[in-house]
Amino acid sequence: MTRKEMNLVSMFKTTDLFLTTNNEAIKNYESVVQSHLKIKTGISDIEALSGTQSIGTKVQTELKTNEKTDLDTIVIKVTNAMSAEAAATNNVELKIKASLTKSTLLRLRQIDYHNKIQAIYKAALPIADKLAVWGVTMEDIEALNEKSNSYINRTPDIRNVRVVSKQASADMKKKIYATYDEIKLTLDNLMKPFSSLNPTLYGQYLNARAVVDIAATQKPKPKEEVAAE
Repeated sequence: MTRKEMNLVSMFKTTDLFLTTNNEAIKNYESVVQSHLKIKTGISDIEALSGTQSIGTKVQTELKTNEKTDLDTIVIKVTNAMSAEAAATNNVELKIKASLTKSTLLRLRQIDYHNKIQAIYKAALPIADKLAVWGVTMEDIEALNEKSNSYINRTPDIRNVRVVSKQASADMKKKIYATYDEIKLTLDNLMKPFSSLNPTLYGQYLNARAVVDIAATQKPKPKEEVAAE
């Protein structure tokens, strides 16, 4: 939300508060009541869209990073056991499959990383009982499959969050300006007769409906705080 849009939303809320507070004075003017209802609905929709728009990818990205860290640890544990078993049984094929280092894991592209983990999982599964001697449990082996699938699925999840957030941002902008038009084109004209009917009320309305620059109303920071930045 831009500063201008934040200023408008702030004005919507002060206008809503004014109309709510002065309900007794406007309740017999149905067109004003209906306009107020549209403004109130607009505010509610804007707040809902703002909540959706503000949902970033940080959570999904952090979950993905944590999953990879856990998965790297399990992979190294399983491949170390596979290497030990290969040495004990002189199994060259198993030794090749188990050949993996942390630096290699870091260099692999996401899809290659997933495929590599799956290949290790399939190689470890038939010899689970032998790997148990080297401290690898069946849970460790199954975790390779479960966590690698979960990890690869995080990318679409992150992309979907971005798509939803972007659409919510566009919808919110439309709703802000639709609500502004309701006030500027409808409510302003409906309230004009009150300049004669109830000048005090009308003056209060104009004050409530004024768009105030939020940034301009903020107190400047103390000099010592500015110097510390």
